[in-house]
Amino acid sequence: MSVTTKKKEKVKFSKAFWVANTVELLERAAYYGVFVVITLYLSNVLGFTDIQAATIAGVFSACLYLLPTFSGALADKIGFRKSMLLAFTLLSLGYLDWDYSRIFWPRRDWLSMVT
Repeated sequence: MSVTTKKKEKVKFSKAFWVANTVELLERAAYYGVFVVITLYLSNVLGFTDIQAATIAGVFSACLYLLPTFSGALADKIGFRKSMLLAFTLLSLGYLDWDYSRIFWPRRDWLSMVT
């Protein structure tokens, strides 16, 4: 009777695996942290009730979950390069709008709390 012993092979994951999982963990923390901040901001700074703030945050969350379906279909239709150009153009316009909103509407006290 022979006894065979098998060594347990330790599975080694690649560096890319650990980087991807770490980035995903940080992204999830930021994603869920936004909802805490947005509800507090809506209720404490802008004066919404807790129910109204939760409703707005819920609609925001629903839009974030549904948007990739439609934007992915659009990206497939127009191509990778055009979709990247569109995405970065919209992002740049958003940052410009955020920056210039202080010039056109300087009396917004809540805006100074964000920036």
